[in-house]
Amino acid sequence: MIRIACLAVLVGVASVVMTSAQSPDVPRPGGRAATALRTPEAIHVDGRLDESAWQRARPIGVLRQREPVENAEPSEETIVRVLFNDDALYIGIVNQDRSPREIVSTQLTRDANLDVDDRITIVLDPFFDHRNGFFFQINPAGARSDGQVSNNSESLSRDWDGIWNAAARVSEDGWIAEVEIPFKTLRFKPGQSVWGFNVERQIKRRQETDRWAAPRQNVWIGNLAEAGRLEGLEGIRQGLGLDVRPYLSGGAENSDGSLTGGVDVFKNVTPNLNAAVTVNTDFAETEADIRQVNLTRFPLFFPEKRTFFLEGAGVFDVAGLANTTDIRPFFSRRIGLVESTAGDNITVPVRLGLKLTGRQCEYCVGVLDVETGS
Repeated sequence: MIRIACLAVLVGVASVVMTSAQSPDVPRPGGRAATALRTPEAIHVDGRLDESAWQRARPIGVLRQREPVENAEPSEETIVRVLFNDDALYIGIVNQDRSPREIVSTQLTRDANLDVDDRITIVLDPFFDHRNGFFFQINPAGARSDGQVSNNSESLSRDWDGIWNAAARVSEDGWIAEVEIPFKTLRFKPGQSVWGFNVERQIKRRQETDRWAAPRQNVWIGNLAEAGRLEGLEGIRQGLGLDVRPYLSGGAENSDGSLTGGVDVFKNVTPNLNAAVTVNTDFAETEADIRQVNLTRFPLFFPEKRTFFLEGAGVFDVAGLANTTDIRPFFSRRIGLVESTAGDNITVPVRLGLKLTGRQCEYCVGVLDVETGS
């Protein structure tokens, strides 16, 4: 007989976390504003920006130096334009460079650390709550990195993976990046035509960082309270907001040769609330942990990488301790693991998980319950 253990009770999984979110009506100090242009024209993401809509769109304005000289003129010009249609947001960036042969572009893998390259970072705050959002990065080789921004975190977490498209190419005048972000990848409030928005460019060989809004050294790119505004997003739609991920395994995958399966379902209950259900979850596709060597008497810290627990994870970063590993009131990585008497972690199957995250009446709401097998 299978014994069902509710780890929700043991580790505080079944919890409701409500943190006050800043009202979207609060004025923004010193924020810059840009307008996105709606276009019926089909945009082919190839890094060329040769559609006529790109020429009609107005640039968002100049980027200024954050480093090395705060608020100084940039050494190279960066031209950013924004388009959108019913289904996606398009961002085109022309990164002018008088020495294109010196452009640094070494990374090719998904979610690589692009801080070692020339790169563009885009942050979006679709709820315009000045605290939570998403970031997207691309380098001249077309390598992409993305993640969520939770509670204006100074460090960008790359654990979240969204569905989006981008292309980049190096030209005689620098390099060009073209980004397509489907609205169904994001979560936003219906009728919210203003989003938080910022763009940052790094010129690696000069150790230079240029930024559109808040180009100050004491402000990091993930600080959405200092981001600018992207206006004009009228009539956008999120779609059904349904994501179903089934799996089936058997044969050599299982020690007894039997078949097993499960499913993850993600659904937008309302535009503000997202529900997730996982049944007999298999985490075989989860990204492997970074290899670490422990030379201390303390256990190593491995961050959460499982999709079910990453969705809306920022809601559970409570007490302002999201960037620390010393004190964590809640840590989902413990779910599905039990420490044995020998000190080893034993994996236990996740039979059923329910999760509800989002915003309601200017509050962040998070409910999570997980039941595991023996």
